[in-house]
Amino acid sequence: MITLEGGGTMTLTKELLRAKHIGVRELGRNVSGFMKSRKVVVVEVKGDKNKVIMSQEDLIDLLDLLDDLQDKELLELVRQSRAAVASGEKEVPVGDVFKKIR
Repeated sequence: MITLEGGGTMTLTKELLRAKHIGVRELGRNVSGFMKSRKVVVVEVKGDKNKVIMSQEDLIDLLDLLDDLQDKELLELVRQSRAAVASGEKEVPVGDVFKKIR
């Protein structure tokens, strides 16, 4: 999740889809500016696949999410939670959830 200037949030997927696309020359002219920014940037390289510049924190969040998607117990818990919300069940405090999965 990426925090926006106004305090809202955006998913990494939306950030990638809305990312500024630049050429290699533009990257070369302002590499330090792009590296200092928290914004995701797509670098277009002729004859090659595009490259993405993102913060290490965003990359770690993405890798954590991919790890979570391989955890069958966690996915089952999410499925059960979504089904409970859809059926109108009472909410459970997050502390109780953490106790259950630990």
